[in-house]
Amino acid sequence: MSRRPLSVGIIANPASGRDVRRLTANAGLFSSTDKVSVIQRLLAAFGATGVEQVLMPTDTRQAARWMAQREVALIAVLGGDGTHKAVAAEVGDIPLLTLSTGTNNAFPELREATSAGLAGGLYASGRVPAAIALRRNKRLLVREPSRGLCEVALVDVAVSPLAFVGARAISRASDLAEVFVTFAEPQSIGISALCGLWLPVTRQAPHGAWMRLDPQSPEALLVPLAPGLLQGCGVLDAGYLPPDVPQPLCLSAGTLALDGEREIEFNVHDRPTVTLDGGGPLSIDVNAVLDHAARQRLLAIDRQHRQHPVNLQSQDTLENKNVDTFDH
Repeated sequence: MSRRPLSVGIIANPASGRDVRRLTANAGLFSSTDKVSVIQRLLAAFGATGVEQVLMPTDTRQAARWMAQREVALIAVLGGDGTHKAVAAEVGDIPLLTLSTGTNNAFPELREATSAGLAGGLYASGRVPAAIALRRNKRLLVREPSRGLCEVALVDVAVSPLAFVGARAISRASDLAEVFVTFAEPQSIGISALCGLWLPVTRQAPHGAWMRLDPQSPEALLVPLAPGLLQGCGVLDAGYLPPDVPQPLCLSAGTLALDGEREIEFNVHDRPTVTLDGGGPLSIDVNAVLDHAARQRLLAIDRQHRQHPVNLQSQDTLENKNVDTFDH
């Protein structure tokens, strides 16, 4: 029986980094050319670490399901929080190699694709154990039993008094009444930055955080709600969010934004709750993998490797000789 090739997937959302926040804020445009460059760097790193096959179909959710059926070792995701949430919903425990190319980029950490690809390839090829390479992420579950509703957010759930989903994005402090977050880093941009600049919570901590907002509150915080968009937000109260405890909302009607985009409308007849748990997707811990690789010399190569300096020197000599021959 022939051996199955070592396969990984790449999902690059063509629409990520192109939403309405290019108009309502100063978010940059992550072009298709930029994404192609990221993919090229990933491919170079995957090839150098023994990956034999890369699957790269289009359409985020269908591609994720297709890759899961083919049991790829990992899926590199190019996108923002929404793209990563969509992929995570389809792939179970296949690890994600997260790459930031969206607007809200709290879940995918900002890093160079070459180093991320090296870490992914070292894990996929079995050279770094899962206990070191993988991190289980937290998530927020939004439930409304009477409607049979159960939705997932990877970073934040925002409660807004706005009655309709509309343009989805939230870009005004006055449109926020309450925020729940899985983690909150001070350097983040977006809704999670509210807690990140007031009550930081690490990705590894078992708890999350919450905040209630009111424009009339005596305390206010300057927050980057979107790239280039800084607004003062009145902080009414804040605290840590314990795991596995359903939290009621402070409003009886409005909308819920999951990972930065309004998705759910609710009214006085609904009773939605938000619950933090530790059942989110697995992701590659790039720093931990590369630290292990350094300690174990996993990227040391012998003279047979085509990238060994002796072989590179031979290749350069041959190329120079061919150029001289052609010139004459």
